[in-house]
Amino acid sequence: MLFLKQTVLATALLGTTVVAAATSGPASAEKNQPYRLEQVCGASYHFVNELPLVLDGTRQIGLTILGYSAVTKKNCAVTFKIAKIGTPTYTTVSLRKAGGPLRTDKGKFAYYAGPVYVTAPGKCVQFGGSVRVKAGVARDLTPFGNCG
Repeated sequence: MLFLKQTVLATALLGTTVVAAATSGPASAEKNQPYRLEQVCGASYHFVNELPLVLDGTRQIGLTILGYSAVTKKNCAVTFKIAKIGTPTYTTVSLRKAGGPLRTDKGKFAYYAGPVYVTAPGKCVQFGGSVRVKAGVARDLTPFGNCG
Protein backbone atom coordinates (compact mmCIF):
# COMPACT_ATOMS: atom_id res chain seq x y z
CA MET A 1 0.00 0.00 0.00
CA LEU A 2 2.85 2.42 0.78
CA PHE A 3 4.24 2.00 -2.75
CA LEU A 4 0.86 2.94 -4.17
CA LYS A 5 0.73 5.98 -1.91
CA GLN A 6 4.18 7.10 -3.10
CA THR A 7 3.26 6.59 -6.72
CA VAL A 8 0.03 8.51 -6.35
CA LEU A 9 1.76 11.43 -4.61
CA ALA A 10 4.71 11.48 -7.02
CA THR A 11 2.21 11.59 -9.88
CA ALA A 12 0.38 14.41 -8.16
CA LEU A 13 3.53 16.43 -7.63
CA LEU A 14 4.64 15.88 -11.20
CA GLY A 15 1.60 17.03 -13.05
CA THR A 16 -1.83 15.98 -11.84
CA THR A 17 -3.83 16.71 -8.72
CA VAL A 18 -4.64 14.14 -6.08
CA VAL A 19 -6.45 14.43 -2.79
CA ALA A 20 -3.84 14.14 -0.07
CA ALA A 21 -6.42 12.43 2.11
CA ALA A 22 -6.02 9.35 -0.07
CA THR A 23 -2.71 8.84 1.72
CA SER A 24 -3.50 10.06 5.19
CA GLY A 25 -7.10 9.84 6.29
CA PRO A 26 -10.69 10.73 5.49
CA ALA A 27 -11.28 12.93 2.44
CA SER A 28 -12.85 15.64 4.55
CA ALA A 29 -9.79 15.82 6.84
CA GLU A 30 -7.12 16.89 4.36
CA LYS A 31 -6.65 19.37 1.55
CA ASN A 32 -5.04 18.90 -1.85
CA GLN A 33 -1.31 19.48 -2.25
CA PRO A 34 -1.59 22.27 -4.82
CA TYR A 35 2.11 22.49 -5.72
CA ARG A 36 4.29 20.46 -8.08
CA LEU A 37 8.04 20.16 -8.47
CA GLU A 38 8.25 22.38 -11.54
CA GLN A 39 6.15 25.08 -9.86
CA VAL A 40 8.49 25.24 -6.88
CA CYS A 41 11.92 24.62 -8.49
CA GLY A 42 11.25 26.07 -11.94
CA ALA A 43 9.69 25.04 -15.23
CA SER A 44 12.84 23.32 -16.52
CA TYR A 45 13.11 20.89 -13.57
CA HIS A 46 12.11 17.25 -13.92
CA PHE A 47 11.73 14.43 -11.39
CA VAL A 48 14.87 12.42 -10.51
CA ASN A 49 14.14 10.65 -7.22
CA GLU A 50 11.93 10.68 -4.13
CA LEU A 51 12.23 9.96 -0.42
CA PRO A 52 9.04 9.13 1.53
CA LEU A 53 8.84 10.59 5.04
CA VAL A 54 7.03 8.02 7.14
CA LEU A 55 5.89 8.45 10.75
CA ASP A 56 6.33 5.37 12.97
CA GLY A 57 6.81 3.17 9.91
CA THR A 58 3.12 3.32 9.04
CA ARG A 59 1.91 6.76 7.95
CA GLN A 60 3.50 8.78 5.17
CA ILE A 61 3.26 12.47 6.09
CA GLY A 62 5.69 13.98 3.59
CA LEU A 63 7.71 13.35 0.45
CA THR A 64 11.06 14.88 -0.45
CA ILE A 65 11.56 15.16 -4.20
CA LEU A 66 14.88 15.61 -6.01
CA GLY A 67 14.76 17.32 -9.38
CA TYR A 68 17.29 18.30 -12.03
CA SER A 69 17.37 20.91 -14.78
CA ALA A 70 19.51 20.42 -17.88
CA VAL A 71 19.02 24.14 -18.52
CA THR A 72 20.43 25.39 -15.20
CA LYS A 73 22.65 22.32 -14.56
CA LYS A 74 21.38 22.31 -10.95
CA ASN A 75 19.68 19.84 -8.66
CA CYS A 76 16.69 21.03 -6.63
CA ALA A 77 15.07 19.44 -3.57
CA VAL A 78 11.68 20.15 -2.00
CA THR A 79 9.83 18.47 0.87
CA PHE A 80 6.10 18.39 0.15
CA LYS A 81 3.72 17.91 3.05
CA ILE A 82 1.09 15.19 2.85
CA ALA A 83 -0.35 15.70 6.35
CA LYS A 84 -1.53 19.05 7.70
CA ILE A 85 -1.48 20.64 4.25
CA GLY A 86 -2.30 24.34 4.57
CA THR A 87 -1.38 24.42 8.26
CA PRO A 88 2.10 25.71 9.12
CA THR A 89 4.13 22.92 10.72
CA TYR A 90 7.87 22.49 11.09
CA THR A 91 9.16 21.13 7.77
CA THR A 92 12.70 20.82 6.39
CA VAL A 93 14.53 19.96 3.19
CA SER A 94 18.28 19.41 2.78
CA LEU A 95 20.55 18.88 -0.22
CA ARG A 96 24.30 18.62 -0.72
CA LYS A 97 26.80 17.50 -3.28
CA ALA A 98 29.65 15.17 -2.31
CA GLY A 99 32.32 17.31 -0.64
CA GLY A 100 29.99 20.30 -0.28
CA PRO A 101 28.03 21.93 2.55
CA LEU A 102 24.52 20.83 3.49
CA ARG A 103 22.00 23.37 2.21
CA THR A 104 18.80 23.42 4.25
CA ASP A 105 15.50 25.25 4.29
CA LYS A 106 13.59 24.85 7.55
CA GLY A 107 10.71 26.48 9.32
CA LYS A 108 6.96 26.38 9.78
CA PHE A 109 5.50 25.95 6.30
CA ALA A 110 1.94 25.32 5.13
CA TYR A 111 2.70 23.32 1.96
CA TYR A 112 6.41 22.60 1.45
CA ALA A 113 9.97 23.39 2.49
CA GLY A 114 12.40 24.54 -0.16
CA PRO A 115 13.48 24.79 -2.76
CA VAL A 116 17.19 24.27 -2.16
CA TYR A 117 19.65 24.05 -5.05
CA VAL A 118 23.14 22.71 -5.72
CA THR A 119 25.28 22.60 -8.84
CA ALA A 120 26.93 19.17 -8.88
CA PRO A 121 28.41 18.26 -12.28
CA GLY A 122 30.14 14.88 -12.04
CA LYS A 123 29.26 14.54 -8.34
CA CYS A 124 26.78 12.54 -6.29
CA VAL A 125 24.12 14.27 -4.19
CA GLN A 126 22.41 13.53 -0.90
CA PHE A 127 18.92 14.79 -0.05
CA GLY A 128 16.42 14.48 2.76
CA GLY A 129 13.75 16.18 4.77
CA SER A 130 11.38 16.09 7.68
CA VAL A 131 7.79 16.92 8.59
CA ARG A 132 6.57 17.38 12.16
CA VAL A 133 2.97 16.77 13.22
CA LYS A 134 1.42 16.43 16.67
CA ALA A 135 2.06 12.66 16.67
CA GLY A 136 5.81 13.08 16.00
CA VAL A 137 8.43 13.71 13.33
CA ALA A 138 9.09 11.80 10.11
CA ARG A 139 12.61 12.36 8.80
CA ASP A 140 15.03 10.65 6.46
CA LEU A 141 18.23 11.31 4.51
CA THR A 142 19.42 9.39 1.46
CA PRO A 143 22.96 8.11 1.02
CA PHE A 144 24.94 9.87 -1.70
CA GLY A 145 23.66 8.86 -5.12
CA ASN A 146 22.01 10.25 -8.26
CA CYS A 147 25.50 10.95 -9.59
CA GLY A 148 25.91 12.97 -12.72
